[in-house]
This record gives sequence, C-alpha cells and structure tokens, in this order.
Amino acid sequence: MSFISMDFLVFFFPAALLGYYLFFFSKTMQRIWLFLTSLFFYALGAPTGFVVVLVLLLWDWIFGMLFKSRKTGGRVNVILIIGVVGNLLPVLFFKYMYEQGEFLPVGLSFVMLSGISYLSDVYAGRTTTAKNPFTLGLYLFYFPKLLAGPAVGFEEFTAQMGGQKLTLRRSAVGCCRFVTGLSKKVILADTLAQLADIVFNYSAMGRENVTVPVVMAWLGLFAFTLQIYFDISGYADMAIGLSLMFGIIMEENVNYPYRAVSVSDFWERFYISLMNWFQRYVFEPLGGKKDNMDKTVRNLFLMWLVIGMWYGVGGKFFLWCLWQFLFILAELFLGYGENNPHTALMRIYTLSVVVVGWVVFRAQDLYQAGQFYMNMFGANYNSIWNGMTGILLLEYWPYLAIGCLLCTPVAKKANNWLVNGKNGRVGRVAVTLCYPVVMAAVLLLSLGYLMQGVGKPFLYSLY
Repeated sequence: MSFISMDFLVFFFPAALLGYYLFFFSKTMQRIWLFLTSLFFYALGAPTGFVVVLVLLLWDWIFGMLFKSRKTGGRVNVILIIGVVGNLLPVLFFKYMYEQGEFLPVGLSFVMLSGISYLSDVYAGRTTTAKNPFTLGLYLFYFPKLLAGPAVGFEEFTAQMGGQKLTLRRSAVGCCRFVTGLSKKVILADTLAQLADIVFNYSAMGRENVTVPVVMAWLGLFAFTLQIYFDISGYADMAIGLSLMFGIIMEENVNYPYRAVSVSDFWERFYISLMNWFQRYVFEPLGGKKDNMDKTVRNLFLMWLVIGMWYGVGGKFFLWCLWQFLFILAELFLGYGENNPHTALMRIYTLSVVVVGWVVFRAQDLYQAGQFYMNMFGANYNSIWNGMTGILLLEYWPYLAIGCLLCTPVAKKANNWLVNGKNGRVGRVAVTLCYPVVMAAVLLLSLGYLMQGVGKPFLYSLY
C-alpha cells in the first residue's frame, strides 16, 4: 500500500485516524492502535515480507534485552555484530539474491535501518532497552515513516510518542502539509517522471531505432532532476503531515538541496535523516574525521561504499556514490565550503555535479548511462533538436516551470507571510477563507491525477 493509493486515502487512513481519536482517553491504547494499524499497513503493502519483519521485531527485542546482562566488551561486541547481521540478512537476500532485488518487500530497508540503529544505541548506552516488543514494534513499523523514512533514532521517536499532543491546530497544519506533499508527488513528481521515462527509454532503444537529440536528452535529465526532488520532498511532507494529525512532530527531511553551495552541503540538505543515519552508524563508528587525513579519506570512502550497497545491485550505484565521494573529498582537501563569497558560482558548480551524476542513478545500467551521456553532448551522431523535442517541451513546460519555482523557498516564504499574520486584515482573510479553499482545490486536483493513473511508487521505497 502507498500513501498515493485510493485504498489508503479513502479507507485505511481515515479508519486509522478515527480509531486513534476514539482512544483519546489512553495514550497506551493509542500506541497499541498505531502499532496494529502499522502492521496491517505493512501486511497489505508487502505480504511476502510480513513474516520477515515480525521475525526482525522479535530478533531486535531479544538482542536488545541481551545487552542488559553484558559483562565484557568483547562478548557484547560479538552479540552486537550478530544482531546487526541478523537485520542485514533479509535485505541482502531479497536485494542481491532473489531475482536481483525485484521482489524486495516495500519498506524492508527502512525497517533494517531502524533495527540496526536501535541495537547500536542500546549497546552504546544512548537509549534504554525497549521494555516490551510493542514499543519496539511501533518504532520499527510506524507507517508514516515506513516506506521511505525518516530514519530517526529510537530515543527521538519514543520521546515524541511519549509527548504526543492532539490539538486542532496540529491536525489542521498536518492536513495541509499532507495535501501539499500529495500534490508534489502526484502532480509534479509523477508527471515529470513521464517525461523522464520517455527520454531515457528512447535512449535505451539505441540510435539505430530512435534518435535522441541533445536538447531532448537534457530535457529528460532536467525532468528527472525535478522528479526525484519532488518525490522525496512530497513523501517528507506527507509523513510529517500524517504524524502531526496523530499529534507527533517529525523533523524536516529536505531543505532545498538544489540551493546547496557544495556537494557536501547538498547531502546535508537532500535526505537529511538518511545521511545522518550513515554518518552516525557507519562513518563515526569507523572513526569519523581524524587528524590523520588518510584515515579520514578511508572512513569517508567506506561510508559511501555502504551507501552504494544500500541503494542496490549493480556497478552503477557504486559509480554514482564514487562520483559523490570524489567531489566531497576534493572539497575537503581544498577547504571549499560555505565561506566562499562566490555563492552563485558555487551553486552552479554544485548543481552541475549533482545533475550530471543523476544520469548514472537513473539509467538502467552503466552502458545505458554512457549512451545517455553521449546523447547529451552530441557524441552519438545525434542532432541538436527535432520535432519530438518540441512536442515534449510544449506538453511539459508548465510542470518544469512550476517545479523550478518550487525548488526555491518562494512558496515557503509566502506561506509564512500569510500564516504569521504580518500582513494585516487582507492576510487574515486569506488565511481564514482562501487557504482552506485552495487546499481543497489542490486535494481534488491531486485525486483527479490519481484517478487518471498518474501515481507511481516512491523512488526511495524501492531501495
């Protein structure tokens, strides 16, 4: 099941929210209800992995309890390694051995990340052991973060669950945030995905069958650049909005990454919780940044190697992560950072590196990535422009233009200006009367797109 399916929007979520509100008299009952609905959500979306995640729950709870009786560091290190490997094995099996990852249960990778972080934090003393499997299960399977994160720690999550507070304002803000994310995903990301798919599929057919002109290749890459941003940003908005309607505050997961001034800065903005997870549970245990530059380079390389393995099968993910690593390493050596006064040039450089790298991420394999690069730079005996390029541009330019605008904080600033009430009587009228009407219109428009079959799976739920 997905957030953008009609079953979720019409049946599952209203029932989950209603049941949660009916248990207003008991936070314990609300948590049990969330745990059961989250299990049901996973069972509907990934029946092949349902038994696997229940086994992982029992596994992590038992190993967490074992840390209570630890006596020697060496023995506990072995127990920790076994516990972590137990979380890795199902993902490795489905992703690397079972039909090359084609049947990876949705959300299993994020269950794995949560399990590893829980065991690591308990072992390091950063959090207490879950007293019962229901508490741990809610952390592992909480459905707003199940498909694509955020990858939050057990301590942060339980603190939020302990302090959940249902208010009318939170519910209203959450509802608007969810609708905003839904529109980003369905109207922008999934529509732009159509353009990206057309161009990348044409390129994969080979120049003997279809000519992909230079402008068309760049147009397809531009579409994917916007698609992956609005896919992740839309999911983050929906996860935050859903949680707010349950009275739970979740941290922001995206912060206008295409305004980054370095590749390092980009990865601090693009998928914040995921990169923080790899920093905390891979980079830092390896030793993090050291005075010895050789060890720093080693630790950084190993972290990006693990990131590539997490993303999937094939050399393309390794090459894509190597591309990021090399530029981050160069910035580290050159001291290239936010203090550079040439902000505009820094943003152009960062955007160029990231966008060119997206070709490898999106292409079917390294060979097709090479063919696409050749099309981009006119090295495949292709022309600059053709009639099909004009047709695609004419059809999709509104989505490209709106996407470019919403990659900047313009909409956020306008929203804050309205909501914060610093705009006089006109602003208050706009918030009170127009804002609900606009949100309702956006919701209906998004549902219209869904009923036309536009919706596609979240990109990060596939990893």
